Amino acid sequence: MLTDLNSMNHAKLLSPFASLLLFNLTHGAVYAQKIGDVPLTKQQELKGTMGMPDEMKCLGFIQASMLPMDLYVSGVEEEGLATFVMENSMVYLNGPGLKNAKVGDVFRVVRPEAKIRDRLTQQLIGHYYKELGTVRIEELRPGGATGSVVLGCNLMFKGDLLLPLASKALVKFTGDKSTRMTPYPEGGLATSIVLAKDDAREMAEGTVCFLPVGAREGVKPGDRFTIYRLQPPFDAKDLIVNTAHVRSSIEGMSVGGARTGAVQSSTDYQPTMSGRYSGELIQKLSERQIPHRVLGDLVVLEVGETTSAAKIINSRSEIHIGDIVVRR
Repeated sequence: MLTDLNSMNHAKLLSPFASLLLFNLTHGAVYAQKIGDVPLTKQQELKGTMGMPDEMKCLGFIQASMLPMDLYVSGVEEEGLATFVMENSMVYLNGPGLKNAKVGDVFRVVRPEAKIRDRLTQQLIGHYYKELGTVRIEELRPGGATGSVVLGCNLMFKGDLLLPLASKALVKFTGDKSTRMTPYPEGGLATSIVLAKDDAREMAEGTVCFLPVGAREGVKPGDRFTIYRLQPPFDAKDLIVNTAHVRSSIEGMSVGGARTGAVQSSTDYQPTMSGRYSGELIQKLSERQIPHRVLGDLVVLEVGETTSAAKIINSRSEIHIGDIVVRR
């Protein structure tokens, strides 16, 4: 993944690291409390759900083109003292989109983060937008509006955009997950992971990631993809057994403070792994065909025209940008 992140300069009164840490700690605790407060019958109803309602509002998305600034955050209640807002904060809004808004309307807040390109072709896939939460309009006035942050997925800054809040259906998956022996499905829709949420470099179970396929390719919410990693080509260095190196390391050993001296090999014959046999073996191994490594599975949560957001539902190892996914 290649990103252009030059537009992320925000003046901050407090340390950005301390502020973000505080937000993540409090948001995680609140989210855990919300899950714990769900009645048992509701928990059973949500069994197999891949994303809780609030989580679905925080996925992010890849958009083919930049969104217009029809409605945006223009200020905070404590101007001059604070530069960001979080849940329950008050914000000021501006933009031509206010002419179609009314008190009580809820909008999702997003921020353009980066241009996403194909790792191999360098072709532009789209613009990654981070979803930051939701804002409800509390008051409309000439030239602007006042809103309150209803849901905070991340810190919000001046200039962040507001989009109409669209309902997202909950996605469930109760099928079987892949195993280490799951074969690569020939003929299935195949692509690769192009981005992880928040630009994470290592992914595992629970991570949200993005795929460069969408409704145009017939992808639907709930589709399950198995994640594979292509095995690297055979490396002839894997066969190296350097007897001289092994012997020299033994010669350097000392026993009771005294050097052991030279230690000769226990055999005097010429190793088979040399000459013609070695060349033939390397040729055979270079032509090998071995299965792709099975890393886990992901389930599609939200689908756009050309891209999708998905959640990894199990992982046997760390998952990287560029790993192959195939629909089952």
